Amino acid sequence: MALSSFNYNSILLRCGQGDAAALTVLFNHESAVMLALAQQMLEDPAKAQQALHDVFVMVWKHADHFDPASGSARAWIYSILRYRLMRELRQPPGNPDATRSSLLRTWLQDNARMLHDDLDDGLAQADPTAIDAIGLAYYKGLTAPQISTLMQIPEDEVRGHLRRALHRLETRGIT
Repeated sequence: MALSSFNYNSILLRCGQGDAAALTVLFNHESAVMLALAQQMLEDPAKAQQALHDVFVMVWKHADHFDPASGSARAWIYSILRYRLMRELRQPPGNPDATRSSLLRTWLQDNARMLHDDLDDGLAQADPTAIDAIGLAYYKGLTAPQISTLMQIPEDEVRGHLRRALHRLETRGIT
């Protein structure tokens, strides 16, 4: 994998100084990846487009609050994206309907390798059920009761899986 020479910190600091050209550069560099992630999570192209728009508006408005000493600019930008997507995902209360449940099960099957490979670094030797549960919580914004219903396992078991997985990630410095 080639390393990018794109300097996120510099671009974001320029945005914080009111440099609109820097925001355009950032948008051109990162929007396709962010949109793909938003579409994967929201499963709705229109909502994904709106979320992407909202994220870049928030980046523009708040770039002056970015502190390079607190972490990378790219992580800061993606935390805004994740926050925005999670807000959208948490809009409909209750459990997923049958159609959404079927789509989520298909998503789990289609992305099992990605989930288990990506999360394996921090969740080495974790129960595959735990990896599925944390994947549904992180990538799809599901709550423990929703995951319990979808995976057909008791809610306290889901909470235990999530708690242990987060603890493993924290002890490895990943969260």
